[in-house]
Amino acid sequence: FKQAVDYSFDMIDVDKSGDVTLEELYAGLLIMHLKLAVYAGAPACRPASKEYVTEIFHLLDVDNSNTLTKEEFATVMKILYSQVFTRIIIHWLLTLMSKK
Repeated sequence: FKQAVDYSFDMIDVDKSGDVTLEELYAGLLIMHLKLAVYAGAPACRPASKEYVTEIFHLLDVDNSNTLTKEEFATVMKILYSQVFTRIIIHWLLTLMSKK
C-alpha cells in the first residue's frame, strides 16, 4: 500500500511542492479513477463528489495548512479507495450471482 500511496502522491503533486492541494487531490483522483476503470470496470468510474472530497480533505488536513502531507494523503487514500474497492466487490458479486 505504501508504494501505491507514494506513487500516487508523486503523480498528484504536480507542482512538486511536497504537499497536495485540494485542486491537485481532486484532479488526481479523477485521473486515478479513469485508470482504475480500465481494469475494474464501471464501479471504479464513479469518483467521489468534489463536495465529499473537500470535506475529507479539510477533516484530514490536521495542521490546517490547506495542503496534505504524504501521511495525511495516505489516510485520504485509505478512506476513499476502501469505498471504491467495496463497490467493485459488490458489483462483481452481483454480476456472478446474476449469471446463475
